[in-house]
Amino acid sequence: MFDKTDVNYIIYLLNRTKQDNTDDFQIWNGSANYILNQLLRQIKTPKENWYITYKADTLWQQLTTDKIDDYYYKKKVTLSRNEHLSVTTFKGNSKNPNVRPISKGDSFAFREVFHDEHIIPIKIIINQLLKLDKPTYETVVEVLSKISICRMLKTEDRSIYNSHKRSFDLSTIIETTYLKSGIYMKDYPYKHMVKMTKDDLSYVGGIELAIPKDMIVEFFPHPEPYGYKIALLPNGMYTDVYKDGNGDYYSKTNDLELIKYVMFLQEVFAKFR
Repeated sequence: MFDKTDVNYIIYLLNRTKQDNTDDFQIWNGSANYILNQLLRQIKTPKENWYITYKADTLWQQLTTDKIDDYYYKKKVTLSRNEHLSVTTFKGNSKNPNVRPISKGDSFAFREVFHDEHIIPIKIIINQLLKLDKPTYETVVEVLSKISICRMLKTEDRSIYNSHKRSFDLSTIIETTYLKSGIYMKDYPYKHMVKMTKDDLSYVGGIELAIPKDMIVEFFPHPEPYGYKIALLPNGMYTDVYKDGNGDYYSKTNDLELIKYVMFLQEVFAKFR
């Protein structure tokens, strides 16, 4: 629920921004735009408007069993789930990555690895608000409700092409700007996710399914002497995995849901596009 006082202040700033002249001891129209920009960034975004990418979610699960919702900005993230891991860090707005090996107990600032991005840039939100001829509580709230945030890796953020030239439509951004940059939103219903049917599986039988190492959350000992390891996947599934001659992992399976899920994540975690 939007606070009426907050919305009325936003309407005031919108009207001030549109004025050609400013009287003495009043906010400059240009400054009103700046204040509006900063104000919209301080709006608390509801949980249903928060998203996360598959890569960010998987790395987080490899790091810790804590909830990512409780972390932000400079809060320290400590590796507690695996013995060793490598993370790619960035300092501030730098585009120069630093691959940092960490061991259990080591920590880093959340913002060094993860990034909270407004899917629809605030500038575009403001442009939509400025298009309102006579802004009212209802029309302003309709626009503000589009504010959404995606938690992603900083490596993903740095890969976005034309990051500010976006649509006002969330789905269009996810399916064009993000997808073209190799960024996949967790639980988003991509049309190409289903690549195998029960009929396909009955025809080929079980398959050797390649398991990208980056999508394995944690390894566990295999209960059988002939097995290699049990792998925990980001969606909570477990599967036994084996190592081939190149050091890559695979699973012998006829589980259709596992096959569909992994085949999609094979694309998500592809090294080259």
